[in-house]
Amino acid sequence: MILKKIGHWFELTKEIKTELSDILYDIATVSKDYQPEDNQMGTGIALGTATGNIGMGVALGSAMSEDEEYKIRLKGSKVTIDLDDRQIYEQFENGDQVRLAYRETQRVTSDYIPPNFERKQEIERVLSDPRFVSAEKLE
Repeated sequence: MILKKIGHWFELTKEIKTELSDILYDIATVSKDYQPEDNQMGTGIALGTATGNIGMGVALGSAMSEDEEYKIRLKGSKVTIDLDDRQIYEQFENGDQVRLAYRETQRVTSDYIPPNFERKQEIERVLSDPRFVSAEKLE
């Protein structure tokens, strides 16, 4: 019991878990946005000192920005889900209506509430972003 009290005092006894709902459904509209890969070349000059000596050098190289993005938004009456997934992107066109399957996620925090150190109790429940399960085009 004393160890639980000490752990609680130092905030070491909190437990956080994620709970998923059953699969839920919504009718959603598709909107897509493709962002091509953007390669950029760059050069730079480096100045510095090492053990009292002044040095100068030139650095040449390339830096690549983020990879291609296949952004797709599935906007329904209950939920909106944003994805970056090429396979899903290629399945649909802008304006398509889909049957969207998703799960709601909740972050649940439990901890001891003094003076009860026998069992942890839920102290917070936060609804998080929905998780995509699938989308099926409506005819």
